[in-house]
Amino acid sequence: MPKTIPAAFAAQWGEWCGAQGIRGKFSLIPFPAGVERIDKGFPGFPERELTDWLRVAKEIIWPNFDLTPEMLTHTRVVDLKTWQLTEEWEQGAWVNPDLFITEDLQGGRLPAVLKAELPCVLVGHWPCFYVNDQIGFKVLKTVKRRLDAYDPDRTKTLWMKNSEIGHYWMARQLSDIAVQGQRVQIRTQFPTPNFTLSLGVAAQRVEVKGADLKRVQSQRDFRSGTCWVDGRQTLPRLIWESAKRFCR
Repeated sequence: MPKTIPAAFAAQWGEWCGAQGIRGKFSLIPFPAGVERIDKGFPGFPERELTDWLRVAKEIIWPNFDLTPEMLTHTRVVDLKTWQLTEEWEQGAWVNPDLFITEDLQGGRLPAVLKAELPCVLVGHWPCFYVNDQIGFKVLKTVKRRLDAYDPDRTKTLWMKNSEIGHYWMARQLSDIAVQGQRVQIRTQFPTPNFTLSLGVAAQRVEVKGADLKRVQSQRDFRSGTCWVDGRQTLPRLIWESAKRFCR
């Protein structure tokens, strides 16, 4: 295990994820490996490296990932009374792409979750992206390549930050939706893009707040501000705003 992962690799990783459309959550460890708190700097390590790391996190990683703390050290558990490391460990890791999705695109955890149309969260251990000839980064690239083959037109997968998943789920569970004849009234405190409704009719047009949604012919073109008729149901996709929104 190396003593540190270079900021240059973090930039390479973050730029690749951005180019691939990968989004999610990235953990910054408050007391990495028990060396020192991140706000105090790390003895024996160049101050410039920490400065570069924070710059990469803010400028390259943050646009596509929520930045959150996770655990404290991401190695051994720390005693909060003494700030000394114990013998207990905080984490483990997966280093086999088949656990996510197999080469034939049928096995692994992801196809089953995606088929059920449930939120799907991939978990990676940051040091493993770099150590052992960047084995974790290679696994991520393999999983992404297989997902692209599994969903070539991007109709089954949509990369999101964890906060975006949570926000969407709150809008789904906690918004008030009322049907009045051909009108649907929505009240929400959780504005969110790409929110999708399902109307049990094949509508000729969908109007939202006085403006028609653009009708698209395929799920591939289905995005905010459009509607798509799939058989006998109409699926409008909206940019939800707070307070009221009317569809008809």
